Amino acid sequence: MTKHEYSGWTNYETWNVKLWMDNEQAAQEAWHNRATELCTEHEGRAAVLILAEQLEEHYGHEAGYWLESAPPCCFSDLLLASLRQVNWKEIAEHLLEDIHVEA
Repeated sequence: MTKHEYSGWTNYETWNVKLWMDNEQAAQEAWHNRATELCTEHEGRAAVLILAEQLEEHYGHEAGYWLESAPPCCFSDLLLASLRQVNWKEIAEHLLEDIHVEA
């Protein structure tokens, strides 16, 4: 499979999720706070993996709420396929790096 980087990120899907996270103040603050908590509770790779799992779970639930009101169709399949392409670890790494830069 060919690697398709987008604007410095693994792919478009990853870039797009992080873009929306950064552009929505409530999401930005919530994930910044969660990353800060994880930095104090865990070291290195453990914090990345926990945060990545929490991001994936959160956005999966958000998509699920949207999909509950929509009938199964091509677009619901595309949404789910896109979410599977997101590199949650990469987003988590960037969030945690931002915490270390601030310190």
